Formats: sequence, C-alpha cells, structure tokens
Amino acid sequence: MARPDAVTYEQVELACAQLKAEGIEPSVRLVVQRVGGSNTTVLEHVKRWKASNPKTAPVRSDELPIDVMGSLQAMRDRAEATGEAKFAARLKEAEDERNDVVKENKQLQAQNAGLQVEVSELATERDTLKGQVQSHELELQTLREQLKREQESAQAARVELAKAQLKVEAADSRVAEAQQRETKALADVSRVSAALDAERTGRAGAANRAAVAESQLASTATSLQAGQARVQELQTAVKEHDAIVARVAGAEAMATQLRSTVEMLRELLQAAEERSGRAVAQLSPSGQPGTGEK
Repeated sequence: MARPDAVTYEQVELACAQLKAEGIEPSVRLVVQRVGGSNTTVLEHVKRWKASNPKTAPVRSDELPIDVMGSLQAMRDRAEATGEAKFAARLKEAEDERNDVVKENKQLQAQNAGLQVEVSELATERDTLKGQVQSHELELQTLREQLKREQESAQAARVELAKAQLKVEAADSRVAEAQQRETKALADVSRVSAALDAERTGRAGAANRAAVAESQLASTATSLQAGQARVQELQTAVKEHDAIVARVAGAEAMATQLRSTVEMLRELLQAAEERSGRAVAQLSPSGQPGTGEK
C-alpha cells in the first residue's frame, strides 16, 4: 500500500486561511479536500495552525455603545437558535474526522506490519545469498588451487615431453644408423653368400667373414628392437601429456563458470540489500505513522 503524498504546513496554512476568509471553520476533512494528503498529517498541521491563530476574545459589553449591544444581543439570539444544529453538525464532522484518522492509522499499522515481514524475509534472503556466495567462493578457491596444481603438472609434463622428444629424436637417429648398418650388413651377407656359393670349397676365410657378418646382423637387429621399444614408451608419454592438457582445459572451463555464478550471486545480494534498505527506511522514526487524535 503506497503512502499518501506528504503535505507541507504551508499548504495547510494557506487552505485554513482561505476557509477562514470564506467564513468557514477549518477542519481536517475540508483541508484534505483542498490540498490532499493523509488525515494524520493534515490533523497535525491544522492543530499547529489553530494554536498559532487563536479565536478573537469577545468584546466586553460595557465597552460598546448601547445600539451596538442591541445588535449583538439580537445576533446572539439568532446564533443560539441555530447553534444546536451547527454544534451537532460540527460534532458529526469531528467524529467523521476521528474515524477517518483511526481508519488510516489501522491501514498504516497493517502496512507497517507487512513491511516488517518483508524486511525479515529480505534479511533471511540476504543471509542465504551470503552463505551461497561464501560457499561458491570456497569452491572457486578450491578449483583455483586444483587448476594451479594441474597447470604445474601440465608444465612438468611439457618438460618431460620435450625431454622425451629429444630422446625420440636421438633414438630415431640411432635407429637410422642401425638401419644403415643393417642394410650394410645385409649387403655384406649377400656378398658373402655369393662368395660362398662361388667358392664353397677351401674358402675358410670367407666362411669366417660370413659368421662375423651374421653376428653383426644379429646385434643390429637387437639394437633395432630396443629402439622400437623406446619409441613405444615415448608414444605412451605423449598420450599421457594429452590427457593432462585435456583435464587442465576442463578445470579452466569450470572455473570460468563458477566466476559467472559468483558474480550473479553478488548482484542478487546487492539487489536484496537495496530492497532491505528501502524497507528499513520506511520503518525509520521519520516514517512512522501518527497515533491519531484521542
């Protein structure tokens, strides 16, 4: 329920003066009809105006001429004839004004109670949002620490990968050399085999050379197998590095999402605190409703 617009004392003073000039006794209801506002506020202003504008004291009869006293007596008689009706009308008007003030006070009290409930709910909502923000900030801090560890692991993995790549390059070089030796040995074997076929008899020296060539070939094959095993190990290390990079990317995405959530919760908290501040301002001493005429 919206509060009536505030009416200043100057507005009420001007309305009372106008009513007085028209020969009408100022009342709360008549002033409200002219300037608006709440009955409680206008009542206080009218009381203040009446206190600063007392009725003129009656003139003593011994200070007036006889003809004037006769006229005044006639006016008093007429006033007494109609005074009872005017008094009853004025009494009813005062009673209506009092009822209006009482009704407005009840409405303001109901509004005040509703505002107090709203303030309590806003305080609860604010506390809840603060708890959520704190929880998310803790979770964000945990994720930051986890992300830092993952980044350190990724950096270490990059270093290991670089070392592994160097080893792979060295192994490739050794494998190439072994292949060259194997090719050369095969060529030697071919030549030796050809020589053996051509000179089967009496060529003991050639047989010895063939045995040496076959031994070299076996050694070269063993080196080649070792190089291939090292290559497989390095390929496994590369796959593990790719998995670590993927986990780091997932952690960074989760951290970004949590930052957005925390920012949204902070905005909700600020809106709730602003609403709570406005409600508390309406409950402050300057905004309390009047008690009404007793």
